[in-house]
Amino acid sequence: MDHVKQAADERRKAQRQLEAINADRDLNPEARKRRAAEVTTAANRRLTELREAYTQARTAEQERARRRLFGLSFTASASEAEKQAARLSYRDALFRVEGVTAEDVAAKLMGRASMVGDKLLMRALALVAYEQNWHTLVDQYAAEVTDAAADFETLRAGVRASVDRRLQLDTSMAFAPVSEGAYRVAI
Repeated sequence: MDHVKQAADERRKAQRQLEAINADRDLNPEARKRRAAEVTTAANRRLTELREAYTQARTAEQERARRRLFGLSFTASASEAEKQAARLSYRDALFRVEGVTAEDVAAKLMGRASMVGDKLLMRALALVAYEQNWHTLVDQYAAEVTDAAADFETLRAGVRASVDRRLQLDTSMAFAPVSEGAYRVAI
């Protein structure tokens, strides 16, 4: 569901309604003002709902990507003992890579983990690489793990959205309140 497109549609709908109110010469100034207020109130309520849904959807999408990339998942047939063993192993891997502060050291560890098939250590290193903005290592992990590239792109898009002033302006404009005066309703 594209909330920005829906907001644009809502804004166009309000504009058409306000233009119709403005063009309706059967309405007295008081009725025009009242109708324009009703249209803007309804449109702004809907834009607020869409903005909130947009924010919730983006936050949820980012969280899902983080969980897929850095969290643990289990098959339906995994026993509780297997799940606990995986959690302990991942916790150990996270603890081991926590102190890695050099990208070349992390890359060497990633290569070794890949070579021996230690997916949990690779995942832990990917988390450190992501947190440290070590793009080469993140890309290496994404190339080796199915669907990781798409999830990293989702996270990168979220970061871009938080720092890209143009994107922030576009988003703000998409959900900005409708104003009666913006459409020159004759009162």
